[in-house]
Amino acid sequence: VINPMKATLGLETDPVRDTALDALTQQAIDSLKIETLPGSNVISIIYSFDNPTQGTNFVAALLQNYLTSRQALQSIDLPQSFYETKKKQYQVRLDGLEGTRLGLLEAVGSSDPKEEITFRLNAINTEEQALNLYRDRLLQSQRWLDYLKTSLAAASNSKLNDYTFPYTFTTTVDNVAFEDREIKQMGEALTTQVSRYMNDLAIFQPSSEPMLLTREQIARTRQQFLKVVSNRIQERNTDLAIVSSVIDQKTKRIAEFKERIHQLQETQSKLRQMDTEINALHAAFSTYAQRFAESSSARSLDNDLSNARVLSPPYEPTEAAFPKPMLIIPFGLFTGLLLAIALVYVREFFDHRFKHPAQITHELGLPVLLVINDQNVEPTNPHSNWSVPGLVHWVRN
Repeated sequence: VINPMKATLGLETDPVRDTALDALTQQAIDSLKIETLPGSNVISIIYSFDNPTQGTNFVAALLQNYLTSRQALQSIDLPQSFYETKKKQYQVRLDGLEGTRLGLLEAVGSSDPKEEITFRLNAINTEEQALNLYRDRLLQSQRWLDYLKTSLAAASNSKLNDYTFPYTFTTTVDNVAFEDREIKQMGEALTTQVSRYMNDLAIFQPSSEPMLLTREQIARTRQQFLKVVSNRIQERNTDLAIVSSVIDQKTKRIAEFKERIHQLQETQSKLRQMDTEINALHAAFSTYAQRFAESSSARSLDNDLSNARVLSPPYEPTEAAFPKPMLIIPFGLFTGLLLAIALVYVREFFDHRFKHPAQITHELGLPVLLVINDQNVEPTNPHSNWSVPGLVHWVRN
């Protein structure tokens, strides 16, 4: 009494009917093959079923249900005012993002941070190369200046006959040496005077008037020479100070470039975030506008909302897809022939009996003196030629 009442009220289902429905559903899923053709948006549906009519009807119903479901999914019956509201919201949001992006660019004073970063990096590379050259020049100038000061102090306390100076004041520019002409002339004049004095010293007395005049002239020339050398050292001090100031300037400039690059990188990171948000806003509104356009055009075209189409409707096949006799029979005959040849080869390979007298001479190396024919005829196959026992008997004998 209870079970029929539950079935009447729909509280209990028929397990036999549910099992049969599940079996049919599983059979349809196993026999149905749905795949997308590579490189396209075309969907291929292949269904295998014993009854061609039912299979064709099943695929046609499946396609119709898909188009109906897609149409219901894409249909948006919204008024024009709602779309206009969405459009205004999109414009307001887009104007805000673009204004923020423009404000970031104006804050750093750059129209393209990426390009300016590349320019600044190249400038830093150039400045660092020049800075290294100036640092080498500064170190070299400091060492030469210390050497010149020491040599000047030694030359100031030297004797009268020490007329040479251990430095020629040669400047090298682009691998070309430029010698100081004034220093050279005064050095040659001093050398000439000292040489003449040393030669005259062998003739005149050191206290004689010519020798005193020559010594005075040598002292005066030496003072002038040392004064010029002192001026050159002063010039090198000034040049050293200039090089130091240039190094400080380039170091400061490189630090400013690096600070500018850091500022541009921070702005570029914020711009990437803004671009991502703007692109997402564009994509969202484009999708909504596309769906609204499809809905609007669909209402004017017989209410067909979906852009999906059936390219090739299912049709009832005239012959079975499997098995194919014209393909299976030739391959079966060819396979049977290969198996027969292999079977005969295997039988002959394992058969080590002598079939004719020449084999005895070849295998044993003995001459054949007499051949006697066997009068006992081998029994014929008692079984049918095309039966399994007959095949076994043929293989054994």
